[in-house]
Amino acid sequence: MTSLQENPFLTRQDYQAALEQIMQPLRAAILSTDRPGLNLGSSGAVYDQKRAEMEALVRPLWGIAPYWTACQDDPLRDAYVAKLMTGTDPGSENYWGEITDYDQYIVEAAALALTLLLHKEYVWEQLPERNQQALKKWLSHALTCKIPKNNWTFFKVLIRVALYQCGDPLAKNELTQELALIDSMYIGDGWYVDGKVTQRDYYVAFAFHYYGLIYATFMKEEDPEWSERFIERATLFAQDFIYYFDEDGEALPYGRSQIYRFAQKNPPCILELGF
Repeated sequence: MTSLQENPFLTRQDYQAALEQIMQPLRAAILSTDRPGLNLGSSGAVYDQKRAEMEALVRPLWGIAPYWTACQDDPLRDAYVAKLMTGTDPGSENYWGEITDYDQYIVEAAALALTLLLHKEYVWEQLPERNQQALKKWLSHALTCKIPKNNWTFFKVLIRVALYQCGDPLAKNELTQELALIDSMYIGDGWYVDGKVTQRDYYVAFAFHYYGLIYATFMKEEDPEWSERFIERATLFAQDFIYYFDEDGEALPYGRSQIYRFAQKNPPCILELGF
Protein backbone atom coordinates (compact mmCIF):
# COMPACT_ATOMS: atom_id res chain seq x y z
CA MET A 1 0.00 0.00 0.00
CA THR A 2 1.31 3.45 -0.94
CA SER A 3 2.11 5.57 2.10
CA LEU A 4 0.41 8.91 2.62
CA GLN A 5 3.71 10.63 1.93
CA GLU A 6 3.99 8.87 -1.44
CA ASN A 7 0.32 9.21 -2.40
CA PRO A 8 0.00 11.50 -5.46
CA PHE A 9 -3.63 12.43 -4.64
CA LEU A 10 -4.59 12.63 -8.30
CA THR A 11 -7.50 10.20 -8.58
CA ARG A 12 -10.55 9.14 -6.63
CA GLN A 13 -8.74 5.88 -5.87
CA ASP A 14 -5.82 7.82 -4.38
CA TYR A 15 -8.15 9.55 -1.95
CA GLN A 16 -9.89 6.29 -1.10
CA ALA A 17 -6.55 4.69 -0.31
CA ALA A 18 -5.59 7.64 1.89
CA LEU A 19 -8.85 7.44 3.82
CA GLU A 20 -8.37 3.72 4.38
CA GLN A 21 -4.95 4.36 5.91
CA ILE A 22 -6.14 7.21 8.09
CA MET A 23 -9.15 5.19 9.25
CA GLN A 24 -7.30 1.99 10.19
CA PRO A 25 -6.80 2.72 13.91
CA LEU A 26 -10.16 4.48 14.22
CA ARG A 27 -11.98 1.63 12.48
CA ALA A 28 -10.53 -0.83 14.97
CA ALA A 29 -11.68 1.35 17.86
CA ILE A 30 -15.20 1.66 16.45
CA LEU A 31 -15.53 -2.10 15.98
CA SER A 32 -14.23 -2.85 19.47
CA THR A 33 -16.91 -1.05 21.49
CA ASP A 34 -20.70 -1.00 21.64
CA ARG A 35 -20.81 2.53 23.05
CA PRO A 36 -21.99 5.32 20.68
CA GLY A 37 -18.82 7.32 21.16
CA LEU A 38 -15.03 7.15 21.22
CA ASN A 39 -12.66 8.37 23.91
CA LEU A 40 -9.60 9.35 21.89
CA GLY A 41 -7.71 11.20 24.61
CA SER A 42 -7.87 13.62 27.49
CA SER A 43 -7.56 16.97 25.74
CA GLY A 44 -10.23 19.51 26.57
CA ALA A 45 -13.23 20.94 24.74
CA VAL A 46 -15.82 23.58 25.53
CA TYR A 47 -18.51 20.88 25.76
CA ASP A 48 -18.89 17.75 27.89
CA GLN A 49 -17.21 14.38 27.47
CA LYS A 50 -20.29 12.68 26.01
CA ARG A 51 -20.43 15.22 23.20
CA ALA A 52 -16.69 14.98 22.61
CA GLU A 53 -16.93 11.20 22.30
CA MET A 54 -19.94 11.43 20.00
CA GLU A 55 -17.99 13.88 17.83
CA ALA A 56 -15.07 11.45 17.63
CA LEU A 57 -17.44 8.77 16.34
CA VAL A 58 -19.57 10.82 13.96
CA ARG A 59 -17.20 13.44 12.51
CA PRO A 60 -15.31 10.83 10.39
CA LEU A 61 -18.54 10.18 8.49
CA TRP A 62 -17.71 13.25 6.38
CA GLY A 63 -15.09 10.99 4.80
CA ILE A 64 -16.55 7.55 5.41
CA ALA A 65 -20.01 8.19 3.96
CA PRO A 66 -18.70 9.36 0.56
CA TYR A 67 -16.19 6.48 0.64
CA TRP A 68 -19.02 3.98 1.05
CA THR A 69 -20.54 5.07 -2.26
CA ALA A 70 -17.66 3.27 -3.99
CA CYS A 71 -16.22 0.93 -1.35
CA GLN A 72 -18.74 -0.57 1.02
CA ASP A 73 -17.62 -1.81 4.42
CA ASP A 74 -20.44 -3.84 5.98
CA PRO A 75 -18.82 -4.48 9.38
CA LEU A 76 -18.12 -0.77 9.88
CA ARG A 77 -21.56 0.16 8.55
CA ASP A 78 -23.21 -2.30 10.95
CA ALA A 79 -21.24 -0.85 13.86
CA TYR A 80 -22.37 2.67 12.98
CA VAL A 81 -25.99 1.56 12.60
CA ALA A 82 -25.90 -0.12 16.02
CA LYS A 83 -24.39 2.99 17.62
CA LEU A 84 -26.99 5.22 15.96
CA MET A 85 -29.72 3.05 17.44
CA THR A 86 -28.20 3.28 20.91
CA GLY A 87 -27.29 6.95 20.81
CA THR A 88 -30.74 8.11 19.74
CA ASP A 89 -32.75 5.79 22.00
CA PRO A 90 -34.01 7.69 25.07
CA GLY A 91 -34.36 4.37 26.87
CA SER A 92 -30.69 3.49 26.48
CA GLU A 93 -28.16 4.20 29.21
CA ASN A 94 -25.89 5.46 26.43
CA TYR A 95 -28.45 7.86 24.97
CA TRP A 96 -26.74 10.97 23.66
CA GLY A 97 -29.34 13.18 25.28
CA GLU A 98 -31.50 15.99 23.99
CA ILE A 99 -30.09 18.60 21.62
CA THR A 100 -30.12 22.07 23.17
CA ASP A 101 -29.42 25.63 22.02
CA TYR A 102 -25.94 26.18 20.52
CA ASP A 103 -25.22 22.48 21.00
CA GLN A 104 -22.19 20.72 19.52
CA TYR A 105 -24.60 17.92 18.63
CA ILE A 106 -26.04 20.20 15.93
CA VAL A 107 -22.64 20.33 14.23
CA GLU A 108 -22.22 16.57 14.30
CA ALA A 109 -25.82 15.94 13.21
CA ALA A 110 -24.91 17.39 9.82
CA ALA A 111 -22.53 14.46 9.22
CA LEU A 112 -25.37 12.09 10.05
CA ALA A 113 -27.54 14.02 7.59
CA LEU A 114 -24.99 13.55 4.81
CA THR A 115 -24.78 9.83 5.59
CA LEU A 116 -28.55 9.45 5.32
CA LEU A 117 -28.62 11.44 2.08
CA LEU A 118 -25.95 9.30 0.46
CA HIS A 119 -27.10 5.95 1.81
CA LYS A 120 -30.85 5.52 2.07
CA GLU A 121 -30.57 1.79 1.36
CA TYR A 122 -27.13 1.06 2.80
CA VAL A 123 -27.69 2.84 6.13
CA TRP A 124 -31.21 4.21 6.61
CA GLU A 125 -33.04 1.04 5.60
CA GLN A 126 -30.86 -1.03 7.94
CA LEU A 127 -32.57 0.65 10.88
CA PRO A 128 -35.78 -0.92 12.23
CA GLU A 129 -38.77 1.38 11.83
CA ARG A 130 -38.83 2.21 15.54
CA ASN A 131 -35.21 3.31 15.41
CA GLN A 132 -35.78 5.28 12.22
CA GLN A 133 -38.41 7.30 14.05
CA ALA A 134 -36.13 7.75 17.06
CA LEU A 135 -33.30 9.01 14.84
CA LYS A 136 -35.60 11.42 13.02
CA LYS A 137 -36.97 12.71 16.32
CA TRP A 138 -33.46 13.24 17.69
CA LEU A 139 -32.33 15.09 14.56
CA SER A 140 -35.52 17.17 14.52
CA HIS A 141 -34.63 18.66 17.90
CA ALA A 142 -31.80 20.54 16.19
CA LEU A 143 -34.26 22.39 13.99
CA THR A 144 -35.91 24.13 16.96
CA CYS A 145 -32.69 25.17 18.69
CA LYS A 146 -30.92 28.51 18.63
CA ILE A 147 -27.65 28.55 16.69
CA PRO A 148 -25.00 31.13 15.76
CA LYS A 149 -25.95 33.11 12.66
CA ASN A 150 -23.09 31.84 10.56
CA ASN A 151 -22.18 28.63 8.71
CA TRP A 152 -24.14 26.69 11.34
CA THR A 153 -27.25 27.69 9.41
CA PHE A 154 -26.28 25.10 6.83
CA PHE A 155 -26.46 22.38 9.51
CA LYS A 156 -30.16 23.01 9.88
CA VAL A 157 -30.55 23.05 6.10
CA LEU A 158 -28.79 19.70 5.66
CA ILE A 159 -30.70 18.10 8.55
CA ARG A 160 -33.96 19.39 7.09
CA VAL A 161 -33.14 18.00 3.64
CA ALA A 162 -32.09 14.63 5.08
CA LEU A 163 -35.32 14.31 7.05
CA TYR A 164 -37.25 15.19 3.90
CA GLN A 165 -35.42 12.53 1.91
CA CYS A 166 -36.26 10.06 4.70
CA GLY A 167 -39.97 10.71 4.39
CA ASP A 168 -40.76 13.74 6.55
CA PRO A 169 -42.62 16.72 5.06
CA LEU A 170 -40.40 19.63 4.04
CA ALA A 171 -40.93 22.77 6.11
CA LYS A 172 -40.58 25.17 3.20
CA ASN A 173 -41.08 28.38 5.17
CA GLU A 174 -38.31 27.55 7.62
CA LEU A 175 -36.04 26.37 4.81
CA THR A 176 -36.66 29.61 2.91
CA GLN A 177 -35.70 31.64 5.99
CA GLU A 178 -32.51 29.66 6.47
CA LEU A 179 -31.51 30.05 2.83
CA ALA A 180 -32.24 33.78 3.07
CA LEU A 181 -29.90 34.04 6.06
CA ILE A 182 -27.18 32.24 4.12
CA ASP A 183 -27.81 34.58 1.20
CA SER A 184 -27.36 37.60 3.50
CA MET A 185 -23.79 36.45 4.12
CA TYR A 186 -22.91 36.36 0.43
CA ILE A 187 -20.72 39.30 -0.65
CA GLY A 188 -20.24 38.50 -4.33
CA ASP A 189 -17.72 36.83 -6.65
CA GLY A 190 -18.28 33.49 -4.91
CA TRP A 191 -17.32 34.77 -1.44
CA TYR A 192 -19.25 34.63 1.82
CA VAL A 193 -18.55 36.05 5.24
CA ASP A 194 -19.01 33.65 8.13
CA GLY A 195 -21.43 35.70 10.19
CA LYS A 196 -19.09 38.60 10.95
CA VAL A 197 -18.11 40.77 7.99
CA THR A 198 -14.42 40.32 8.87
CA GLN A 199 -14.64 36.53 9.08
CA ARG A 200 -13.33 35.21 5.76
CA ASP A 201 -11.24 32.06 5.93
CA TYR A 202 -11.31 28.41 4.91
CA TYR A 203 -14.81 28.03 6.32
CA VAL A 204 -15.97 29.80 3.15
CA ALA A 205 -14.53 26.92 1.17
CA PHE A 206 -15.23 23.81 3.19
CA ALA A 207 -18.42 24.97 4.89
CA PHE A 208 -20.44 27.34 2.71
CA HIS A 209 -19.53 25.92 -0.68
CA TYR A 210 -19.25 22.28 0.37
CA TYR A 211 -22.64 22.30 2.07
CA GLY A 212 -24.14 24.33 -0.76
CA LEU A 213 -23.05 21.76 -3.32
CA ILE A 214 -24.50 18.96 -1.19
CA TYR A 215 -27.79 20.86 -1.20
CA ALA A 216 -27.56 21.29 -4.97
CA THR A 217 -27.05 17.55 -5.41
CA PHE A 218 -30.05 16.42 -3.41
CA MET A 219 -32.49 19.30 -4.01
CA LYS A 220 -31.97 19.94 -7.72
CA GLU A 221 -35.48 18.74 -8.54
CA GLU A 222 -37.30 20.37 -5.62
CA ASP A 223 -35.31 23.62 -5.65
CA PRO A 224 -33.55 24.14 -8.99
CA GLU A 225 -33.12 27.88 -8.39
CA TRP A 226 -31.05 27.58 -5.23
CA SER A 227 -29.28 24.48 -6.52
CA GLU A 228 -28.06 26.35 -9.58
CA ARG A 229 -27.15 29.36 -7.45
CA PHE A 230 -24.94 27.28 -5.18
CA ILE A 231 -23.20 25.70 -8.17
CA GLU A 232 -22.62 29.08 -9.82
CA ARG A 233 -21.21 30.58 -6.62
CA ALA A 234 -18.87 27.64 -6.03
CA THR A 235 -17.66 27.86 -9.62
CA LEU A 236 -16.97 31.59 -9.19
CA PHE A 237 -15.20 31.01 -5.90
CA ALA A 238 -12.95 28.38 -7.46
CA GLN A 239 -11.52 30.99 -9.85
CA ASP A 240 -9.99 32.77 -6.85
CA PHE A 241 -9.43 29.79 -4.63
CA ILE A 242 -7.04 28.01 -6.98
CA TYR A 243 -4.45 30.69 -6.16
CA TYR A 244 -4.47 29.66 -2.50
CA PHE A 245 -2.48 26.54 -3.48
CA ASP A 246 0.88 26.08 -5.16
CA GLU A 247 1.67 23.59 -7.92
CA ASP A 248 2.31 20.88 -5.31
CA GLY A 249 -1.01 21.48 -3.55
CA GLU A 250 0.46 23.29 -0.54
CA ALA A 251 -2.10 25.69 0.93
CA LEU A 252 -1.77 29.15 2.41
CA PRO A 253 -1.94 28.84 6.21
CA TYR A 254 -4.30 31.56 7.33
CA GLY A 255 -7.31 32.09 9.53
CA ARG A 256 -8.84 30.17 12.44
CA SER A 257 -9.64 27.27 10.09
CA GLN A 258 -6.11 26.44 8.94
CA ILE A 259 -5.99 23.39 11.23
CA TYR A 260 -8.64 21.73 9.04
CA ARG A 261 -5.93 20.78 6.59
CA PHE A 262 -7.93 17.95 5.00
CA ALA A 263 -10.95 20.18 4.44
CA GLN A 264 -9.27 22.98 2.49
CA LYS A 265 -9.62 21.25 -0.86
CA ASN A 266 -13.27 20.17 -0.57
CA PRO A 267 -14.83 22.57 -3.11
CA PRO A 268 -12.28 21.95 -5.90
CA CYS A 269 -12.64 18.20 -5.42
CA ILE A 270 -16.43 18.32 -5.63
CA LEU A 271 -16.39 20.60 -8.64
CA GLU A 272 -13.99 18.20 -10.34
CA LEU A 273 -16.33 15.29 -9.65
CA GLY A 274 -19.22 16.56 -11.70
CA PHE A 275 -20.56 20.07 -11.11
